[in-house]
Amino acid sequence: MKKHVLKITAWKEFLLHQIANVDYGTKLDIGKMTYNNPTINFVSRTSYNNGVKAVVDKIENIEPYPAGDITIALGGSIGTTCVQTDPFYTSQNVAVVHFDNNVPFEAKLFICRLVKTECDNKFKAFGRELNSHIKKDFSINLPQTQKGEPDWEWMSDYIKSLNGIVKEKMDEIKEISYSNKSFKTIAQSIDIDEFKKWAGLKNNPCPKQQALLDLQWEVFKIGDIFKTYTGGDLILGNVVEGPIPIVTHSAENNGINKFSEIIPQKRLFDHKRTIALADRGTFYATIQEQDFYIGTRVKALEFKEEYCSREVLAFITTIINNESFRFSYGRNCTGALDDLKIKLPAKDKETPNYEYMENYIKSLPYSNRI
Repeated sequence: MKKHVLKITAWKEFLLHQIANVDYGTKLDIGKMTYNNPTINFVSRTSYNNGVKAVVDKIENIEPYPAGDITIALGGSIGTTCVQTDPFYTSQNVAVVHFDNNVPFEAKLFICRLVKTECDNKFKAFGRELNSHIKKDFSINLPQTQKGEPDWEWMSDYIKSLNGIVKEKMDEIKEISYSNKSFKTIAQSIDIDEFKKWAGLKNNPCPKQQALLDLQWEVFKIGDIFKTYTGGDLILGNVVEGPIPIVTHSAENNGINKFSEIIPQKRLFDHKRTIALADRGTFYATIQEQDFYIGTRVKALEFKEEYCSREVLAFITTIINNESFRFSYGRNCTGALDDLKIKLPAKDKETPNYEYMENYIKSLPYSNRI
């Protein structure tokens, strides 16, 4: 299937309650459910098992929500968003989103990922509560048609274009056993050899069973691995629009705020060797799909080693972002970035294990989309 490219210029912001019906669920107490003839899923605020906590009896006067509706955890594992495949009830603090029947299942999966990302970036329990915004001003950016409506067909085709291990049709639970262990997958059909390779059971240099914590990890400074560059003053309003992305200090849209024509006085960074890092206010590292410029309050981290891969950059980007809790608008990293210490898998105290990082990322589901 043809690979779809996420073009930010074709996206539009939509309020969730304007494109779907948003409800606060059945608000039931799982402790009061019965299990004599359980047929209805009970969705709670957990992030596990598609949000399903149990299967319970149907309540005579309460109609369950239909399969195909989306649930959003408003508390607990806040922002967990799932398409439900069977009729269900919900606990307290679980919103239910109902789309018209013409919205494909794959498009709903697309929506789930965007809702979860929006929640991760903007909402926090006991801080900025999601439940007070979900039916009011909660919005997501979606691909749009020429008429300015959500492009459900494009979203559906994009999800279908993702070539992962698990097949597209997921209507059967299958158990695969080996070495006194078992995996359960919801794929109707699956390539067993490919599955075992992913699980680290067949000639995989990065076994999934080997916990990352069991590796040798050493501390390295950013300046040991990267040459850092600082973005100069770049007024986006003065930029002539073109094909080259400009990475800003935003944590949205992979940091891209605008596309530009060639700017002769600005350095164009090689996306195959460089991480972009917003280092003031928002501490957020990204890898890019194409060569890019950096705006103000952004640094470019150019890999020093001769060999580099997207997988290595993806691994290190994740490690860097795990350090984001150290910085805020009141404590920036600007002057000390080269001295920022991160832990990486290592061959010895002076040599990062880049081979392991690459193989580990390649072993993950959907890694071929990087």
